Parts: sequence; structure tokens; C-alpha cells
Amino acid sequence: ARTSSRRLSPAVHRFSGADLANLVNEASLFAARANKRIVEMREFELAKDKIMMGAERKSMVMSEKEKLNTAYHEAGHAIVGRVVPEHDPVYKVSIIPRGRALGVTMSSRKRIATACRSAR
Repeated sequence: ARTSSRRLSPAVHRFSGADLANLVNEASLFAARANKRIVEMREFELAKDKIMMGAERKSMVMSEKEKLNTAYHEAGHAIVGRVVPEHDPVYKVSIIPRGRALGVTMSSRKRIATACRSAR
């Protein structure tokens, strides 16, 4: 596999052996779906995101207003992560729905801040 353990280690430093096996398996599945013979860093990143944030809900349709509100909400988490010295560094912000979350802000210590759609 063409990977960089330095790129993966900050995000997976608390993974158990079973979590790491799952990471490799998920990365292999992403590579296979793309008809690739070699698992590269891209597949490991996709696998890490799936394991840590949940599977993408590609079927969920968000209105433009929901996308904008989610983007503002997640940007708020990212700003707080940047300006509060005690906060773990933010390394990824997404407005792709995963699990029950409409957006996700990831910090390097595996803390997750999510925005969920309110019950209607």
C-alpha cells in the first residue's frame, strides 16, 4: 500500500488492533470498488472518515438553506477550535451528511462536534 503513516497516525493513534484491521479492510474495499490493485492514501483517508464519522448518506437531499446553515454551524466549530488554546486542532470540516449528522467538525484527538437536524 502507498500510504504515509505520519498522515494517518494523528487521527488513528487511539485505534485498537481491531479498529486498525477495520481501517485496512475498509480501505481495501474502497480500492476494489475503484478497480484499483493498490490501496493508496486516498482509500485510507476515505476509510478513516467512514469509521470515525459514519457512512455518507448520499441519498439525503438537503435544501440550499440547510447546506448554508450547516456550513455556518460547522464553521463556528472550526473557528472555536482555532481560537481556543485548550481545544484540540481541527483537521477536517464537512457538510456531507453522515449518520444523523448534517455536518461534522473533526479535531485531531477524535472529538467530534456534529450538527443534527432538529426534530420536526
